[in-house]
Amino acid sequence: MELDKFLNKTDIQLYRGILHKIYKDFDNMEPSVLGDLLDKLKELHNELDKVVQQKNTQQMYNTPYVKRLDLLKIKKDKEDLEKMKNKEKLYKEYVKTDGVLLSDIYREIRDNKGMKS
Repeated sequence: MELDKFLNKTDIQLYRGILHKIYKDFDNMEPSVLGDLLDKLKELHNELDKVVQQKNTQQMYNTPYVKRLDLLKIKKDKEDLEKMKNKEKLYKEYVKTDGVLLSDIYREIRDNKGMKS
């Protein structure tokens, strides 16, 4: 795994710089300075390790299967939206939205009764 892909470049440079300094000046370094550098190195290592674990977990869920499911959900949402628009058109076509007079309803009933007799 390439750490450069996941981590902040300055953290990696600081980590490498501390390692290089410890390796280069280990014999001539004061114990207190060495202790401080090792503490900082441990802190950086823990932070970098957390980032790598988070990225690994994230990549585990970014599989082609999950991406395909997301695309299917988007497609389904678009289809549902189109169906809703079509229902509105059908509703406007088949249902009168303007008012109807009671006298018109009475006339229709009377005419239909007369036709059955």
